[in-house]
Amino acid sequence: MRKLHVGMIAICLALAWPAAALGMPTWLAPSDFSSTGDDELSDTAMGAGGGAAVVWMNGAGSSPIVQAAVRMSYGSFGSAMTLSPAGQAAIFPQVAEDAAGDATAV
Repeated sequence: MRKLHVGMIAICLALAWPAAALGMPTWLAPSDFSSTGDDELSDTAMGAGGGAAVVWMNGAGSSPIVQAAVRMSYGSFGSAMTLSPAGQAAIFPQVAEDAAGDATAV
């Protein structure tokens, strides 16, 4: 019975104290990803390793497009990249990260 009790305490402590993120320990300044000012419908994914991915719809121009920016652990966000095919409207972007830190946007 004593082993079970100690084991349950260890499990509770492991669940109560998540592993430290590998990213920077303080909040970073806000980042502007797009210069058009016509961005909306954003989604964000955070990886267990401290990386992040952001996707959004850029409505500037004749057809809305989906763009993204990625932040690796211990780094800053990279430049915005267009994910949607040229000439095709793209809306309602979503992004997720798996346990390995690989981001997938749809």
